[in-house]
Amino acid sequence: MEGYASLKIKRCQDTARLKFSFLIELPAHSRLEVMDLLGRKIYDIFIEEENAFLILPSQRVYWQGSKEEVMERLLGIRLYLWEMASLLSGSWPEAEREEELSQNWDLKRDVKRRIVSGEKDGLFFEVKDFFYQSSVPRLLDFKGFQSEGNLKVLSLSFNQPVKGGVFSLAFLKDFTPKTWEEIEKLLRNED
Repeated sequence: MEGYASLKIKRCQDTARLKFSFLIELPAHSRLEVMDLLGRKIYDIFIEEENAFLILPSQRVYWQGSKEEVMERLLGIRLYLWEMASLLSGSWPEAEREEELSQNWDLKRDVKRRIVSGEKDGLFFEVKDFFYQSSVPRLLDFKGFQSEGNLKVLSLSFNQPVKGGVFSLAFLKDFTPKTWEEIEKLLRNED
């Protein structure tokens, strides 16, 4: 799945508006490029197997954590990669076939059998609009313990060929690892 979206997120007193492109290859690979509203890259997120990397290309630094941890730190919501893909695509697994599914979502459907809302462990989402004649969400609102906001999917495509090396992290050999606290300071432009 590949696409482009905008995100408005409010945590405590802070509100952020971002755009991001994404490429997700289930079960274990994802790449997100996060930009400000003017299209300037802020950071990249790479997810591979169990690890996630938040990369600040302009600073040539990165932070490594678990794949769920990076989403929780940035969004205030712990999401698995398959959950992020399900939210973006509107396609949810029907049966428990992975251990990550052990904590089930309470999903609600409309008369067309499309997923229109869901809740799990304090995270709630509601689809406000769908792409024309489909079950793919175009606009959704979400709320968790630490954050709330909305997500607007601007474009989305499925099953496109993936370029070789698009998920490669070989370039990190030229970058410096940092702690999460150091990355937070850099994201807030603190010296």
